Amino acid sequence: MSGARFVKLDMKTLNNGAASELFERGLAQVLANIGDPNTDPEKVRKIVVMFELKPTKTREAAASRLAMKVSLADVKSLDGSVVLDHDGAGHVDAYTSLVKEQELPLDGGGNKKPEEVQT
Repeated sequence: MSGARFVKLDMKTLNNGAASELFERGLAQVLANIGDPNTDPEKVRKIVVMFELKPTKTREAAASRLAMKVSLADVKSLDGSVVLDHDGAGHVDAYTSLVKEQELPLDGGGNKKPEEVQT
């Protein structure tokens, strides 16, 4: 193999340095997931970097594959309710109440500025 230049295989040269790049990408995903307040703070997160070699029949070379799998904490589920409205013709709409109506004082507090009204 004249003219070919080979570098000994290690973590830095593995698939042109991709192992380090994959790990950094996985670490960013894990850290973002840890910082998400909608996930379980105590669940273990995992980064698995896998390297596979498939030798040729002559064992003079091998195909390589580098892969990463990241396991994150799931987003916590939230319970709620919706109101369903049937129109009689088979069409159903769903509604949820997100806006709380502001209670107005009935004890003569009508002269207060809106930001002073307590709810």
